[in-house]
Amino acid sequence: MKPLILIAALFFSASLCNAQTYTPLQLAKKLLSKEPFDNLKSYCTGEFDGHPNGSDIAPGIKLSFLTLKETDKLAMINVTITRDSQQFDSYLFFEKDTIWKVSAFRALAMTGIIAKINEDLKAFSPQQVDSVIAARHTVKKDNRMFKSKSEYQYLLGNTSLTLASDSALILHFNNNKDAFEKTRETLVAKGITSLDNGTRDMKGIDDVRKQLKLLFIDNVYPNSNSTKNTLTFLIGGILDNAVGYMYIPNKTDMPEITASNFILIRELGNGWYLYKTT
Repeated sequence: MKPLILIAALFFSASLCNAQTYTPLQLAKKLLSKEPFDNLKSYCTGEFDGHPNGSDIAPGIKLSFLTLKETDKLAMINVTITRDSQQFDSYLFFEKDTIWKVSAFRALAMTGIIAKINEDLKAFSPQQVDSVIAARHTVKKDNRMFKSKSEYQYLLGNTSLTLASDSALILHFNNNKDAFEKTRETLVAKGITSLDNGTRDMKGIDDVRKQLKLLFIDNVYPNSNSTKNTLTFLIGGILDNAVGYMYIPNKTDMPEITASNFILIRELGNGWYLYKTT
């Protein structure tokens, strides 16, 4: 072996020996700790450049961690960020070669517009809600933000749920479990999961759409692209950045959690799952 190659090989070997090994959960806590993380770059891979880390965490922020996935080579940790009474969920992805390394950081993206709409809706007084509904408009052009009190309540509930923490999303489902299950059964009975000449039947579900609005669900549809026999109950989001619930009768049809598509899948029981995409 040539001297330079030998020196490089010995140096690389020594670096591996000196790198402390962490579990994904330990590494997540170390990364976001306020204490200095020496040799941080040695624990980064792929697109992850070392940020966010503990130096990016504002004062008064509390963090909690939950392992959502861990195999021999891949792992995912849910990081819940709490400030006062507000919670926000993010997700760290890990890959393992000789040691575990952080490969990506994800959260539901492009929520700024939704947050602004939600803020505006919350600021309306009852009198202002009535004023918007009663505002003048033409048949051809109606720029009202909402046209009835029920539509106002739906928009407020839907945008709040889109921005909600994972724990709040799970609570919403559990509090309305019977209604979700009844809606699913009705949709299946109406043939929404069956094919007719290559087209799924989405007609005759106006009564179901009313129930979906009461659950703050924007839309429901079969998702045969990524999973089989799956119903997706979309809450909201912008473009590919979406949050909602899925019904997947067979676990073998469940999509993989990855940093490039389904960034979150949490089992809710009896074939139901909470999901987020990016």
